[in-house]
Formats: sequence, structure tokens, C-alpha cells
Amino acid sequence: MIKVQNIYYMLAYVYKSIHHTNVERKTYESFEYADNLIAAMLADGIKRIVKFGVDTDYLAIQEYRCSIKGKININETVKCLASSPRRINCSYDEYSCNTYINKIIKSTCDMVIRSSQVDREYKKQIKNMMYIFQNVDIIDVRHINWRKIRFNRNNNLYALIINLCYILIERMLVSEGKGVKLLRQFKNDDFMCDLYERFILAYYKKHYKNLTIDKRKIKWNVKDGDDALLPEMRSDIMIHYKEYTLIIDAKYYKKIYQTSRFNKETIRSMHLYQIYSYVKNFDVLHSGKISGMLLYANTEEIAPDICCNIDGNDFCIKTLDLNTDFINIQNQLNTIIDTWKNSIDFKVNKIT
Repeated sequence: MIKVQNIYYMLAYVYKSIHHTNVERKTYESFEYADNLIAAMLADGIKRIVKFGVDTDYLAIQEYRCSIKGKININETVKCLASSPRRINCSYDEYSCNTYINKIIKSTCDMVIRSSQVDREYKKQIKNMMYIFQNVDIIDVRHINWRKIRFNRNNNLYALIINLCYILIERMLVSEGKGVKLLRQFKNDDFMCDLYERFILAYYKKHYKNLTIDKRKIKWNVKDGDDALLPEMRSDIMIHYKEYTLIIDAKYYKKIYQTSRFNKETIRSMHLYQIYSYVKNFDVLHSGKISGMLLYANTEEIAPDICCNIDGNDFCIKTLDLNTDFINIQNQLNTIIDTWKNSIDFKVNKIT
């Protein structure tokens, strides 16, 4: 489970639009229902579009015309001569705001305005700004090709907005527990896994600028032979401090444990083997200065904090509670890095 307001913070960190003012923060923290929260964020995003301008691009147009424009398509024109002798089939580029991204936003807004799950206040905010999309078509949201969307310098402002559209279209399910409105699993678990991973990376990059933080491909430590058929190893988060590195593998799963045939619960072996492979193949010199961590999102199960040394390298398993105030999430993330740094400082001072 995730506290509804935290979806805002996670998205805002990932798309570098986190707000700092107390007014804006209190505004988003006052929400209890996910649909209203996302609708309000969408309205804010459209306000920024109004301020900076609607995304436009050259679109390829092919149509029958009474006059020539652009390139004449001979074959299509000949086929149409019998029924429309005075019409010519032409292809040309037109600078238009009727882009695929704008179609998604307008279609999502139309869905929100007609939704019974969103309060009238937020519907009105969105409806008042729909004039900027008056020349944009509405499409069937069930058939949106999300992989077709590409962001660049000109439309990077749309990244957060499009993801808000995705969430709204996926029809978030809200339930009530312990007096707090909670967000259930998204329909597409891959989206939430990706958001969780990218949020942790973005958070550490923003708040620990004195550290080197990245994600990279880890090469197999192959001495002899061909590694062409070996699977790729790509880390989620790598944090470098002095000569030490912490590799974090972010995991968003309903179930953290696996149950053996003897009914014994253990951490999923596949996950442990994965982080073990990352650490051992990255620690080419066998220095023991490379550590690994499985950082689970606290969904339905809570894993105890486990730290141990396996074959000379430190490994930890921790959970991040997302069903709490965001300041507590910050404290959890900060504690992970601060504890790791302090242990390194202790080792270095002990050696010197």
C-alpha cells in the first residue's frame, strides 16, 4: 500500500518538478482520494503548458484537395478521378498542435470531466483550461500506444503530465484502511516498479550531490571464454563514496518472501542471487569495498532488516515504508546512506 500523497512526491522527484513552498506542499498533502490528487496535479501541469506554450510539431498530412498543396500523389489521384475528377490527393507537412501527446492530454481531460470519481472543483479547473486544446482531436484512451511517446528538450515539460494521464487512464483503485485512503496496486505493475526505482535514484541524486550516484551496466568478470550469451546486468542505483560503492537493487513486489516445501519463509532466492552477482562481478579486485542492498517497497509484507557479510562483501536487505508521511520516507532513505557512509568513515579511520 502507498499513501496517496506520496505518489505526487515520487512523480515530482522523477520528473524534476518537486515543489518546495509550504503552500504547495500543504495543498497536495490535504488530499485523501487519489483521483482528486492526480486531477489537481494534471490541472497544475496544464497551467504550465498555458504559461510556456502548447507543444507543436510538423505533422504529415495526406488528403484530397481542390487545389495543389505540397506533393501530388499520382496513384491516389488517378484512382479517385472517376468519382471526384476535380480533387487531387496531396501530401504536405503542417505545423500543428494536434500532436499525439496533446491528443492524449485532451482525451484524458475529457475522461476526467466526465468521471464520477473526481470532485467538481477539479473538473472545473481542467475545463477552464481546455481552450488551449480546441484544435486537438480526442482519441480512444484504451488504444494509446505509450511506447510511441518520445520526449525532447521542446516537450520535456510534458513528461510528468503524460504520466499523470497514464495513471488516470489506468483507473486507480482506492481503498480505505485505518482511517487513511490508500492506493492499491496499479493495473500495470511494471509502471509502479519503474517509478519506485527511478524515484530512489532521483532522490539520492538531488539530496546527496557530494556523492557520485548513477546506474550502470555491470560486466561479467569473465577470465576466459565468450560472454556474448550471458544476460546483461544493469544496476538500479550505484552510490560511490571514497573507494567504496553501494549497489542498491530496488524491488517493488507484493510478496517479499518465498515459501519452501518445508513451509519455511525466506527472501526470494532469485533476488539474492541477482544482487550477489552484481556485487561479485563489480568487485573485480575482491577488495570487499563493494556492498549490495535489496531495498523492498513495503507493500503487503515487511521484511526485517538483515545485514551480513558473504564471502568478503557486505549485503543488506531493507524495506521502505511508503504508507507514511513523506518526511518519514525521507528519513528512511537518508538513514540508509548516512549509516553506510559512517561505517566507511569508521573503517577508514581505523585503518589510518
